[in-house]
Amino acid sequence: MGFKTMAFGTCGDDFLGRLAVKSLDDCHVENDIKLSKKINTRAYHIRRIIKDGRYVYKSIKYCPYCHKDSWYEESQIDASDILSKIKENDILIFDNLNEKNQYIIDNTKNTILVDLGLYTEFENLSKTAIIKKIKNKFTLVNMNERVEKYLLEKLNCKDDIELGKIFNAKLIIITRGSKGNDFIYNNTVAHFPIKQVVDEVDDSGVGDAFFSIFIRNWINNNREITTDIINDWF
Repeated sequence: MGFKTMAFGTCGDDFLGRLAVKSLDDCHVENDIKLSKKINTRAYHIRRIIKDGRYVYKSIKYCPYCHKDSWYEESQIDASDILSKIKENDILIFDNLNEKNQYIIDNTKNTILVDLGLYTEFENLSKTAIIKKIKNKFTLVNMNERVEKYLLEKLNCKDDIELGKIFNAKLIIITRGSKGNDFIYNNTVAHFPIKQVVDEVDDSGVGDAFFSIFIRNWINNNREITTDIINDWF
């Protein structure tokens, strides 16, 4: 999309880890990915199945053969090292709020965007602790309806507007699959249905791709958001 980006992280010093780093190098994505012999690389598995006489693809977080979980390990990043490499004008994008990511978030004044696909990091926290974790932290928030439902109940919010006030973000996107999307902006909620629903063939990476379009348009629009322009971006 024409932006200078850098990926930070840690993965296993194994075939999948080296393949992941090579894929970034091949796409000319600058990266600082540490290889560790202490862990196995987190991995999605893409299953190809036959449905209604055609192939469809589904992503899962466990091995389809041995059913061993290959995903939920504790983060292995060096948060202090990453903090030392962040520049003043960098936009930081996170895909979860684990302890180490939160340390980076809480110790920088950079613009921060977040994509919440899971609510794991909230489960053992009190309402007060969750509010402290998310309030006034993010400019753009993307979440699915599972995370939305969990936060509404956990924070005793009567609706999405109350939830939006807690985040106090410029824009919150709630993805609802084939039902479309809700956008929380300026203390209002706008629903955008999908006009033509089609059968999914491959859903892996869909949410990431969707959020990236909003990030791109937001940057290209001088980081300004208006009600009319949300419709154009959608």
